[in-house]
Formats: sequence, structure tokens, C-alpha cells
Amino acid sequence: MGFPEMSRDDDGGHADALRKLDRSVEEMRKLTQRRDQARETPDERQAEAELAAGRARAASREAWLVWIKRGE
Repeated sequence: MGFPEMSRDDDGGHADALRKLDRSVEEMRKLTQRRDQARETPDERQAEAELAAGRARAASREAWLVWIKRGE
């Protein structure tokens, strides 16, 4: 079973990876704002955890994009 979004020969895969990275970066901005607003409140720990998860997703998307670019 293949995964077309992971194909190195497909420009659509590159565009998809770029879109997903952009969305992850935007999500991180929102999560950073949420974390900043939650400082010194009971919600701070949860907001920090969500931001850490957002950073991990963005790093994963960036790595995927690099993998696709190296295959071009």
C-alpha cells in the first residue's frame, strides 16, 4: 500500500507538505498566544503542554518537507 502524499516524485506532495507546515506554524502562533494569556493561571500547565505538542507537530512537518525536497 502506497502513500501518495509521501511520494518524492510528486509535486503535489511538496505542495501538501508546505500547506501542512504553514498550518502548523499558524497553530503554533495561536498556541503561543494562548500560553501567554494563561501565564500564572491554573490553565498555564495545559497551555504549555499544548504548545509543546504544537512545536513537535511543526518540527515533524518541517522534517517531512525537507525529506521531500531532498528527493527532488
